[in-house]
Amino acid sequence: MVVMQLYAHAARLMSHEGYQPGSTVDPASFPTREATPEAIELIPTKESTPDVELRNIDEAAQALAHGEIVVMRLYTLGLLIDGTNEEALQRLFEAKQIPYERALQGNRPIVSILPSPQYREGLIAIERHHKDVQGLLGGDDHDLLTCEGHALFYRVHVASQRDYLRIPLIAEEPTGERSMVLLWHDNPYVRLLEEKAREYKGGDFLLTGSSANPTGQSQPTLVEDLHASILPYITTVVDLQDDHINAVGLEKRGAIPIINLVGHPPTIIRSSPMYEPVPAHATLQSLLGYTQDPQAA
Repeated sequence: MVVMQLYAHAARLMSHEGYQPGSTVDPASFPTREATPEAIELIPTKESTPDVELRNIDEAAQALAHGEIVVMRLYTLGLLIDGTNEEALQRLFEAKQIPYERALQGNRPIVSILPSPQYREGLIAIERHHKDVQGLLGGDDHDLLTCEGHALFYRVHVASQRDYLRIPLIAEEPTGERSMVLLWHDNPYVRLLEEKAREYKGGDFLLTGSSANPTGQSQPTLVEDLHASILPYITTVVDLQDDHINAVGLEKRGAIPIINLVGHPPTIIRSSPMYEPVPAHATLQSLLGYTQDPQAA
């Protein structure tokens, strides 16, 4: 049902005069939609449902396993694919109106979600990191979340054992240095989606994604605000919001912070209006220049 509703929404928007697939269209130029039952079901509320079936995880897992693009509800809306699928990668960049040739330049990797522990072998080159952070990368994931348990992106050195670890999943410097950006999290719905998608596909699989907007446009938080040019590429929507995400008001939501562990000392590449990029582990806090317990201020 979610798929049918999404396509109905897409059809209404694409029927707008002057719209062509891949073009940039001002959403304000579309007529206001009536609040039909179908439209209402498309509009997420702030709170997510506790019912796993209503989150549409199984359907989304099947879509990902077949190389399709899924909209995920996280802090904001994102486009999610199987990053080991080359065709899915190309479609993702097409949906964002980014020429794939530019993505293959190799200086800016697309972000991925850190797999469950049993699937991390051959992914991160822990030994290439500074000794101060090597233990953290191989330790408890919660040490690399914020003190409140929020997710954080980390740019890390990449191993060479996995054939799918190539540009644009990774960045590759002229020196041969390889890195990628991975999301550390403690989200049970993301874990369940990964598990189911792996079961449906078999073999290599990596949750990879980007914000659900064309380059230069703002990140949407509600499905009804998806840009018209994105809609033709979408298969379905999956709700992955957990208690941590629901604790952040819609008005504050934005991009997740990124911390760079490739250089030393670590640095903050991207901050966020949602929460401070302060990892829970005291050593990493100190390396980033935090001189006091962020909870105590």
